[in-house]
Amino acid sequence: MTLSPNQFRQTSAPGYLDLQTGNNNVWNCRVSKATPSTDPDLIGGQTVVQVDVKSAVPTVRAATIGQVPFGLVKTSLKDTGFTDLANLEIARVGTVIYLTASAAIAAGADVQYDPTTHKIATKASTNGIIGQAVDKALADGDLIRVLVNPASGA
Repeated sequence: MTLSPNQFRQTSAPGYLDLQTGNNNVWNCRVSKATPSTDPDLIGGQTVVQVDVKSAVPTVRAATIGQVPFGLVKTSLKDTGFTDLANLEIARVGTVIYLTASAAIAAGADVQYDPTTHKIATKASTNGIIGQAVDKALADGDLIRVLVNPASGA
């Protein structure tokens, strides 16, 4: 989706926050790619895990299927992607964020994130839960709100 710097949130996009109450759980973090030259940039709405390094701010990298996420990347109008060592904001537990559905999803259903398609689906097998759907998705490509509430898939 193309965004114009002159528009004032006329349309939603993956990674935008919603239902903000003034007590949002959004953290400033830094990107640390496993392989900076080949790993893709992080994008809005993508799940991330915390990296075990000594740093002044929490350090994150892209999560893989089955990992319990530390949070989800908040979209920035300034940056379309976040490279190695870039600063970014992460939506954590209790935050509501827009994400793209890969199929029909019932409101209130536990959802999981697929890092290959950057879409969400109803939880299946042992994949980790990233949260619960606030809205109903009717088909692939629907943009819905998700309450961030990561949990293991056990």
